[in-house]
Amino acid sequence: MYEKTILPNGIRVVSEFIPNARSITLGVWFEVGSRNEQDDQHGYSHFIEHMVFKGSEKYNARTIAELIEGVGGYLNAFTSKEFTCYYASFLDQDFKLVVDILHEMLLKPTFLPEEIERERQVILEEIKSCEDLPEDHVHELFYAQLWPEQSLGRPILGTVDSVAEANRNDLLKFYRQYYTPDRLVIAAAGNIEHQVLVDEFAWKFEALNPNCSGEKAMPSAPTPAQQQALYVPKNLEQVHLCFGGPGLSRFNSELETLRLLDALIGGGMSSRLFQELRENRGLVYNVYSDYAAYRDTGEYLIYAACSRSNYQQVIDVLRQELKLLVQSPVTEMELGRIKGQVKGNLVLSLESFMNRMVKLAKDEFNHNRLVSVDESLALIDQISALQLHALAQQILDVDNWNLVVLGLA
Repeated sequence: MYEKTILPNGIRVVSEFIPNARSITLGVWFEVGSRNEQDDQHGYSHFIEHMVFKGSEKYNARTIAELIEGVGGYLNAFTSKEFTCYYASFLDQDFKLVVDILHEMLLKPTFLPEEIERERQVILEEIKSCEDLPEDHVHELFYAQLWPEQSLGRPILGTVDSVAEANRNDLLKFYRQYYTPDRLVIAAAGNIEHQVLVDEFAWKFEALNPNCSGEKAMPSAPTPAQQQALYVPKNLEQVHLCFGGPGLSRFNSELETLRLLDALIGGGMSSRLFQELRENRGLVYNVYSDYAAYRDTGEYLIYAACSRSNYQQVIDVLRQELKLLVQSPVTEMELGRIKGQVKGNLVLSLESFMNRMVKLAKDEFNHNRLVSVDESLALIDQISALQLHALAQQILDVDNWNLVVLGLA
């Protein structure tokens, strides 16, 4: 059962009580990410995510790890362009322990200078790891090209230079500016009664003062680049490419239609690109489409990896297949197939408490309520072939898309 409460200091608490379960997945979400960073703050959101795991006066980093793992639990975090989430999965009997750990980490981090220096080296290694993975690297190059000189185009991890320059005072200032109750959503799925969840966080997080929020920079409206091509030579066995352009915002009413379009284009083995490029022509091993939705814009892209001799043919086939979708609506049979795929994927995904928790939080940020599974399924059922075609004509403006090629093309 879904319930929502707003605490006196403005924190939103949303939960789904599943009484027959033995576990809980809990997420603490702050609406801050790399988009909120100014030019001289590049990588701060991610750096702070790392630093809160270094502990408080009560729990150091090792104690946090031992306490969580000592009860079989799991604690982690991620930073995105617009959010930072700290999440844990654990047995229901350990709920108070986990909330106490999160309270210490998130409200009382020490940011010790020696820990900052040590974690700086860890993040620099993380950046190098990303650059060593061609699939990740070409995506970062694509974002930088699509959103030039803008926060959306910068890597979430920061750069070697920006991470090297980050200092304790500036990190603390950013933390205090954005880790505020007006930006916080607590989401939980599993065997936890809503009032128990509310009472524990109301007590533990009451010190998070709604008046401590300070002035916050709003991300400027993004301006995407068009018709740009970037070739980055690198000694790799394959050529890796990203091809795409702007998409839809997370508040756009056509997001469910985009989900169908994405499944049709590159969302699985039955998708058009997989069938044409891999099954029919044998040109690739890996090809897929993907999209991201932000507060006021989005991205849509195709990724593929192929041999050096085939990359131009792959690009030509990509353009050809996407233009076919712009020219002609899908058949009712194909529309029915992708609806079944998307609806089945949605329902199956909610077998995971982690996915349920993520949906609770994202629905709160995007809609101020939970969008039920039945409501989502009904929306998908209502989408017509003409509606899908209209969105394809809007999104798949391939003559104005950007291309990034990584490798020895």
